[in-house]
Amino acid sequence: MQNFEVDDEKIKAIAESQATSSDTVKRMNTLYKTIADGMKLQYLAHVIRTVETQVRAALHSELFQIRCQPLAEDAKRLGLGLAQYYPNDCYIIYYHPLMDEKSLRMIIAHELGHLVVEVLLKKEDPNEGCSEPLSTIFGILSIMDKNDFYQNRASQYQHSTWQEIIAEFKLLRNESKGVANIS
Repeated sequence: MQNFEVDDEKIKAIAESQATSSDTVKRMNTLYKTIADGMKLQYLAHVIRTVETQVRAALHSELFQIRCQPLAEDAKRLGLGLAQYYPNDCYIIYYHPLMDEKSLRMIIAHELGHLVVEVLLKKEDPNEGCSEPLSTIFGILSIMDKNDFYQNRASQYQHSTWQEIIAEFKLLRNESKGVANIS
């Protein structure tokens, strides 16, 4: 998959729309690239953050967090995924760093399912403590939802062109100056 790139034409257009220099846009682009590189490691971030919020509320623990951490590259099993639950503190999902991204997303979704069963479904657990099928079902539903989102729902959030994005942000700039935008 090709990475997102900002060429000189886009840099110039952004600079002009925001009344700044191309160098300023280039510096921001360099910074953004470091952030974007980190996004690649935020697998299923929306699902993780939503589960985290619900678990915080259920545990009455505002500091609870879910983290994903790679194992050592020399770990024996490539398809390995496991998690450790520290009640009222954190839930750490471990994965093999050489695992392909598609499998990794499935592993993370499954491991999140264990936390959902343990904390959110605990009183209503139809499998009475056997979380394996339930965590897998949660994983399947998570991946199906994300798959459907990218295939069927994401287009409603997309702009037709990069120029349209710049134009809409230019309208925001006008609003901050008290100028009413009519579109």
